[in-house]
Amino acid sequence: MSWTVSNPVSVGLATKKAHYDALWDNCDFFKIQHGTDGTHGAVTATSLASSSITPSNLTASLPVSSDGAKKLVSSTITGTGKVVMDTSPTLVTPTIGAASGTSLTLSGLTASLPVFTDGSKELVSKSVADTLTALGVGAWTDYSDISTIVGWDSFSYKYIQYKKIFNIVFVHFSIAGVSDSTTTTFTLPDSAAGITFGHAFLSGYDNGSALTAAGKISMSGTTVTCYKDCATALFTGSGTKVVRGQFFYVCA
Repeated sequence: MSWTVSNPVSVGLATKKAHYDALWDNCDFFKIQHGTDGTHGAVTATSLASSSITPSNLTASLPVSSDGAKKLVSSTITGTGKVVMDTSPTLVTPTIGAASGTSLTLSGLTASLPVFTDGSKELVSKSVADTLTALGVGAWTDYSDISTIVGWDSFSYKYIQYKKIFNIVFVHFSIAGVSDSTTTTFTLPDSAAGITFGHAFLSGYDNGSALTAAGKISMSGTTVTCYKDCATALFTGSGTKVVRGQFFYVCA
């Protein structure tokens, strides 16, 4: 800024003082805006309202924030997509990858019922019956017509059923008819885990007479052998023969 005095001789002291004061005020403004060494000093929002500023040490196309010294710094962007800043946001059909948390509230589930995943890998509530089925604790499986049964010429009835829970097989059986052999056996689908056992609940008839003592069974592989007493006595190869019992074993 400059001042032009047309007639220095005629300028009075008051006029000179006014010019000096104006010059001094402009020097102070310059120092405020640019500092004593010509660099930018204190900058206010008002002074930037109609101008621009280009700070150094910033990276193009990155967000700007202030550091601990209140200087502007560039911040690296992590991730992609939209930024959610709400405290309790509502997300519509989001796709979530690996996530962790302390709690999760889901709709569409029934309280006090087990939770499973369906074919679409969505969580669904299941009844206790469904849970037992999923764990292998379902209805009894009828093996009567599949089992290889030895010791009868004909049958009055035959029931062989099993239920498998993990590697434990529960069995109950009831077979009656006309005996044609002293050997009395039937088979099951799952082989025993390399053991032979006995003393199960077995009752029945031998040659038409009811057994007066507890019978015995043993199992080797998939074959169950029945005896009419604990001394492994064989049944009679004629007359009415009935065996009934129940047991469980560990399958291989």
